[in-house]
Amino acid sequence: MDSIWTMINDEMGKYMEKVIKKYNMNCVKLNKLSSILYNDYCYLIINIDRFGVDFIYVFEEEGEILGYECSNYLCMRFDDVDRQNLLQETKAGDAVKNELIVIANGWVNKCEDVLTGEKDWIQKYEKSPFYSKTKLPIDVERIIKIILSSRNNKK
Repeated sequence: MDSIWTMINDEMGKYMEKVIKKYNMNCVKLNKLSSILYNDYCYLIINIDRFGVDFIYVFEEEGEILGYECSNYLCMRFDDVDRQNLLQETKAGDAVKNELIVIANGWVNKCEDVLTGEKDWIQKYEKSPFYSKTKLPIDVERIIKIILSSRNNKK
């Protein structure tokens, strides 16, 4: 049975539409509560649950797929301009939808460096109190390796 959270994840492309268009990204569902946005330069996993949204910047290091849990760090860039056109929170899931709206606005307005493949932000992130490197779950890593492999075969 689908929950409101899985239905929100099923519609991730809709919530990230402006990011997908501006940065020529693809959106793929990884599992019931996670999706990945990617282009030639950037891979971002979006995880949702009943309490909110977090995202992970994915990278490859020594043949291993890892991630930076950079939600808090990058969200510090967001401001009132990014908190426009929010839903009135009247039912379950509205708060998560609003977080996705803010994230999409913030990525479009404030995160061009991340989404176009610049790496300068990573050095600053690694020195921040928010720094966290994580190993991804095996099932997610497997899907990302397939995406990376298919993209490398096209080049």
